[in-house]
Amino acid sequence: MAQLEIFINRMDSENVRIVHRRVKMPSPLGMTLFMSSFEDLLSLRTRAYLIKDVDPEILRRLLGARSLATDLDKSKMADYYRSKISEPMNANGLLRLMDMGGGLNKELSNPLYEHKLKDIDLEVLTSWVRELAERGLIARVRGTGHEQIDNKWFSMRMADVHGTLGCLAVAGGSDLEDIRELYTGGLTFEVGSNYDGFEAKEWKRKNLSDPQDCLRMKLLDMLGSEGPQVSDSLCGRLPFPKAQVEAVLQELEMKNLVSIGFFTQTDEGEYILRVDEYRITGGSVEVVDYRTLQNHLLAKSFKEYDEPSDAIRNLTLVQRRDELLHRVKNYRFRDWKDIKHDSSVFNGRLLHNRVGYTMKDQIPMFLGLRSEPWIGYLEQELLDKIPPGGLSRTELFDGYPKGKENAHIQRSLKSALNNLERQLIVAKQYVVLPNRKRSLAVFHRIHEVVEPLDFASAVKQLIEAIGPVRLHTLRFFVSRPVEELAEVLRELDESKKIRRIVALQPDPTDYYASQEDAELLMQPLVEDREMRILSQSDPFCSRFIQEVRLILKQGWYHPVFKGVDPIGRILMFVVNDYLEIKDINIPHSYLDEFKDTFDELLNNYRDRLVDVSVLHAFNSIPVHDCDENIQKILAELGFTSMGDGERYIRGGVVEPRSRQEVNRML
Repeated sequence: MAQLEIFINRMDSENVRIVHRRVKMPSPLGMTLFMSSFEDLLSLRTRAYLIKDVDPEILRRLLGARSLATDLDKSKMADYYRSKISEPMNANGLLRLMDMGGGLNKELSNPLYEHKLKDIDLEVLTSWVRELAERGLIARVRGTGHEQIDNKWFSMRMADVHGTLGCLAVAGGSDLEDIRELYTGGLTFEVGSNYDGFEAKEWKRKNLSDPQDCLRMKLLDMLGSEGPQVSDSLCGRLPFPKAQVEAVLQELEMKNLVSIGFFTQTDEGEYILRVDEYRITGGSVEVVDYRTLQNHLLAKSFKEYDEPSDAIRNLTLVQRRDELLHRVKNYRFRDWKDIKHDSSVFNGRLLHNRVGYTMKDQIPMFLGLRSEPWIGYLEQELLDKIPPGGLSRTELFDGYPKGKENAHIQRSLKSALNNLERQLIVAKQYVVLPNRKRSLAVFHRIHEVVEPLDFASAVKQLIEAIGPVRLHTLRFFVSRPVEELAEVLRELDESKKIRRIVALQPDPTDYYASQEDAELLMQPLVEDREMRILSQSDPFCSRFIQEVRLILKQGWYHPVFKGVDPIGRILMFVVNDYLEIKDINIPHSYLDEFKDTFDELLNNYRDRLVDVSVLHAFNSIPVHDCDENIQKILAELGFTSMGDGERYIRGGVVEPRSRQEVNRML
């Protein structure tokens, strides 16, 4: 800055020449500006606001006049959205219609889909509603305190959404900039059940669902059923502040579910579902939205099994004991010891970038994904020493010179063994020895003992196991040239052994899936909104690790998922047989559900003899300074003050003593 000031002063006092030269490469500043024009770090709405600051005349010269993104006029657009759901012909057709949005009032009408019901006789409509109610597929909602929601008929999915949003609007959600900061404990509404005609025999009290998720679903349903809408129109119809609605819209935009553009007018940008935008602007390929793909992968990854071996086969491999927590019924951390020492479980570098545990019958697939191994003289010598029953590391190196003067020989042996492990020529099994705390690793020969699958069959089996996957992601599983992988995928696709599907991410992106998975993606999918505390190496989390880190920031932590959405994180680790919890970041609206999930995790740590947990902060606030809602949750989890004014402890007792008293005791 000092040099710049000197230069500016010289401009006033003497002649300063500015020389313009043509160069092959721009300056560092120029290169930064040039590269930033290709980066996609800003949301479309943010870029739209930045463009608004440009002089209109300059903008007109650069971009020309605004034009609509589609050639469809308003009537054709309306026809497109009306065609998304056909007129109901029976009770199930009415249910699909009600799943698209608002509920039916006492007169069994709704302005949103009045044109679909106008030709249906009221008696027929009444019989359909009665049938759906008696089947438990629709219900009335009451007790929200919101006149536009109470006593209306909703599908069961939309009953939760409208019941939650109604309670939040009455409880003060309309005054908050972020409804996740509103603690929803104690807020309930009622849903009718066991209907006899139109009358409910029983009213079940229900807790509120995820507020952010309900608002997101409501916005998606509005855009999906009514078409492009401007922000003011959406905000005006929802009992929440404009900033809150726009924040959710921006989040949907970041997740590639919503786009913004000009579709029915050119005065202000309109929000539209990304799938609808693709279709009305000329997209010819059948596509699935990215969230549907994520939910399918979530359901596939967290399918629950009775036996750990089946869960490991479903995942192809596991790396940590906590990866089986949500995938095996009645699984506890204490069970990991038995799983690890099972005679059919092998450990090794199964992928070129990942070490883990797998079942013996999965090894042919992993071998088929690899190229031919390279075996040197020393590697072959070690390999020939391994009998069918396996050898420990000590036995494998037995007979070679030791001592300082032979350190180079020992280094060569270790390097040779590492080469064998890295190429999956050998794999380990762990054996329990009496009077020994740690397990003994026994090396077994894999090369020329286990017959590998051919490359095409291995890729097909992998895709069937891990679900729809991109070519880029498959490269992490395969250690062969990408050209060979692409050729095999093309052959499998042509032979109908796998199917290529297209997901909007946000541009159309090719995914390769099994025939079964491809069919499931085209069917309606109920979202799993269970809360899970995972590790970053978890098979599901690692598939979307870049998106997780975009939302939860970089660093080491345990991400907390609500369904497919990362909503919080826990920074904790085991130190000297106790659990050090540095910080927990969870929105207030999820506290009750988080309490149950976190309590289950802490109880599992006790199986590892990690009984004591020490907590420092919650939502980056020292635990002693947290509000009463968090204090209540921590008390229910069993945390109490350590007496130092800084930390809470669970599972242990801390009784500070004065130095004089300690010295006397000693």
